[in-house]
Amino acid sequence: MQNAMPRWPAAELGYHLFVHTVYSTALSVTRRTQSGSLPVYLGIILATLLALPGVRLLLAVAGGDVALPVGGPSFRWWDNPLEIVVAVIIVVTAVATVREHRRFPALILISATGFGIAGLFVLHGAPDLALTLVLVETLTTIILVFVLRRLPATFNVRPNGWGKRGTVALCAAAGTFVATSLWVMTDARTAAPISRGFADLAEQAGGHNLVNVILADFRALDTYGEIVVLATSAVAVASLVLLNRRDRAAGAGDTGDTADEAAGGSDPVPAQAGALAGGTTRSDSGGTSEPPRPEEGG
Repeated sequence: MQNAMPRWPAAELGYHLFVHTVYSTALSVTRRTQSGSLPVYLGIILATLLALPGVRLLLAVAGGDVALPVGGPSFRWWDNPLEIVVAVIIVVTAVATVREHRRFPALILISATGFGIAGLFVLHGAPDLALTLVLVETLTTIILVFVLRRLPATFNVRPNGWGKRGTVALCAAAGTFVATSLWVMTDARTAAPISRGFADLAEQAGGHNLVNVILADFRALDTYGEIVVLATSAVAVASLVLLNRRDRAAGAGDTGDTADEAAGGSDPVPAQAGALAGGTTRSDSGGTSEPPRPEEGG
């Protein structure tokens, strides 16, 4: 009876075929998408950002579902004239960073951009955020200075062409989308801000300094996260400094050993030790010489 029944493919064979198909598909996808290039990865992320929420925002604005807050009572170009100066500094340093082909000047320029953003925080009445950003920017700059010492002095310059133009257009479109989204979001509030009741809540919490109560009570986890970030950055900087000193010490020791070997000649210490021990030493002429005898005392 069993011999008369048709033989179907074994389940084990089907399992192995399925696993092999999944493995081959994964290799093919990885080979085509995981190129190991950071610009390619960033380009895919920005293109996805523009293709999904970017297109949706564009259609909403074009269809009238979302109105740009232009000319409304809450629209204003600045709160403080100094914001224009800081904004110009941020734009100039950002553009100069993109056009700079040397790594170290690019690091200084991008750090200046971060300090400019900290200046905007100060002008908007958030000195605690500005202080945190200044500390993070400073520690990051120090860490990157140690890292850049082990990298080439210049970036790889790509030739001008459609690829470079496409990169510029993609980055400009992504920046425009982010700026427009933030602009629309700030005017989309429908409820009163919860910060208006912080003063009364601070008194209930037993504090008189509103900023301290916010940092240590209302947003304690956020403050804890900032402390962890600063502590981690400090440990990283200390590790790099100690590693650099250790490398310098090792290099100085290797240089000293090489200099001693280059000086040549035999070490006189063993010969002197043998002479003091009472043995004989061979002279340059081929003979032997007796060790000096102590003078007999009277």
